[in-house]
Amino acid sequence: MSSLCPVLKVLSLRNNEINTSEGFAIVAEHLPPHLQELSITTNDMNDESAAILSHRLPPTLRFLLLNDVLLSANGARAIAEGLRRATNFDYLEVSFNPWLHDEGAFALISVVDSAVEYALFTECGLTDAFLDMCVAELKLPKLLVLSVTVNHFTADGVARFMAKFPHVPVEWREEDKA
Repeated sequence: MSSLCPVLKVLSLRNNEINTSEGFAIVAEHLPPHLQELSITTNDMNDESAAILSHRLPPTLRFLLLNDVLLSANGARAIAEGLRRATNFDYLEVSFNPWLHDEGAFALISVVDSAVEYALFTECGLTDAFLDMCVAELKLPKLLVLSVTVNHFTADGVARFMAKFPHVPVEWREEDKA
């Protein structure tokens, strides 16, 4: 089925009750083909819902906000597959997903490595391992802001990241460390 509103560029479904795979299937089926910004913040998303949504993410998507959706590492890997089609992706916000962990966050940021400008991972259960994976495998040439407050980083982990990416301001607090 085609989109109900093919010219729509911004869609915010924040804090609704989409919370089932069936609900996400309905949303995914009707995503506008030229959508640039999608926010599904504060709707519970299980791994199946993430997979359903990822298959329908449009290539025009530039901003994705999935805050507080209970996104897991498996769900993040599914979303990352959908983001591979996004040719001008700039902004990723997946904060307040405590089960995202290092692997899920890395799956998301690595797929948009060459394009992402803003990556926000507040309170996602991240450790120095996430930063070390970024240092080892990514280039992040356009990244302007990495926000990783309320995670489990050490000053040494942040220092390693900043040594490779001195152009990227990292928002973190020393008291966030484990």
